[in-house]
Amino acid sequence: MIRVAITGPESCGKTSLAEALAAHYKTTFVPEYSREFLMQSGGKYSQEDLDTIATGQQESIQNFTNGPLLISDTDMIVMYIWSVVVYGKASPLIQKLVQQQVFDLYILCDTDVPWTYDPLRENEYDRDELFKSYYKKMRELNLNFIIVRGAAEERLQAAVKAIDTLKVLP
Repeated sequence: MIRVAITGPESCGKTSLAEALAAHYKTTFVPEYSREFLMQSGGKYSQEDLDTIATGQQESIQNFTNGPLLISDTDMIVMYIWSVVVYGKASPLIQKLVQQQVFDLYILCDTDVPWTYDPLRENEYDRDELFKSYYKKMRELNLNFIIVRGAAEERLQAAVKAIDTLKVLP
């Protein structure tokens, strides 16, 4: 199974790209568990809740059995950076999950798309700084990643090209 994680700051097109990739490859994707959790909690959370969210995301990824391509609408780097930005540090669990996660390709979405309001989002004005944090962490972990920029179709084509180089999919 080819495993692809889509990552990046809030409102940078992760879900839109996950949906487009799933349509392109005629599959489904692993949704962002934090959205489900935050909708149930009214957008409120604590530092301990981030461990719950990370565990829920990890379980969703581990339980995915729908074909030769796993597309995840987020990853543990999102959890790590969210923890550091909001609480100044990531929990030992999140740090461990960042080290343990294995994806064949990470797709880092740039912030060159307009911010879209959502009551669950928190970082409208520091997306560029957050993007730099994602880039730095991915380099630090020596991950296989690409950056996608531009309009939705440009992002999709860049992602498809990168995924298709991993292995020929049916």
